Amino acid sequence: MYHKFDYLTPTIALLHRNSSTYYLLTHDQSKTMKNSAIQQHLLWSCILFLLLLTACKKDTLEGELTAFHGRYQMNFYTYTQCFLCTKVYTGYASNLDYTAEIEFSPKGKIIFYIDNEELHKTAFRIVASDITDPSHLQLDIDPIVEDVKGLDLNNQLSFQLINDTLYTVDFPGESYDQDIHGNFRFLRQ
Repeated sequence: MYHKFDYLTPTIALLHRNSSTYYLLTHDQSKTMKNSAIQQHLLWSCILFLLLLTACKKDTLEGELTAFHGRYQMNFYTYTQCFLCTKVYTGYASNLDYTAEIEFSPKGKIIFYIDNEELHKTAFRIVASDITDPSHLQLDIDPIVEDVKGLDLNNQLSFQLINDTLYTVDFPGESYDQDIHGNFRFLRQ
């Protein structure tokens, strides 16, 4: 396939080393090798992309869990002053300098908003759910992407949906606003 090193080859494009013997390639042979390398690179890139795409198992909310679909705005939260304190305080979302919202999309995404601006959007895996009572649903999810744009989500997020009221302890509290922590109540919009 290669021309043995000699001075008679008129179009020389590349010196190719095969073991300890050097070969000179013609321009066409060099071009063919380069195209073959590019095709191999593209093939491996596509295979890697498909593996990554399918490796991240994403869930969608189906059956009774479709009740979570929709957008919710934070109404109020309860908190304690310290870890061992027993007195519970109530704070109203209207007293904060931002509005926090959560949306569950039918396409299997959870979206977090601050002041009507999308802060974070991620797919998720369902870790656990309790649908024994349709008016009181429990959902634990594992977000695929946890940290982005100043939002530091826990490894697992828990939600309860009672009628049209969503309860959580993860957002905006520990994940966005370190000054408030506790239980957060969101109303369906």
